[in-house]
Amino acid sequence: MAGVVRRWVSDQGPADFVTAGADAHIDRLARKYLGQDSYPFRRPGEERVIVRVTRTQKLGMG
Repeated sequence: MAGVVRRWVSDQGPADFVTAGADAHIDRLARKYLGQDSYPFRRPGEERVIVRVTRTQKLGMG
């Protein structure tokens, strides 16, 4: 893979798992990246979660 730069990054810290607003968030991403009003790959019964990490340490290589 010519011209590809690979990097490894890890953020460490406590994480919050939030379900409120997660469906609206995936719909906004679908509009931005897929050009569709709602996320087309949604399945019945699945639950969307947003993971918010408060970074306390950043590790990197490459």
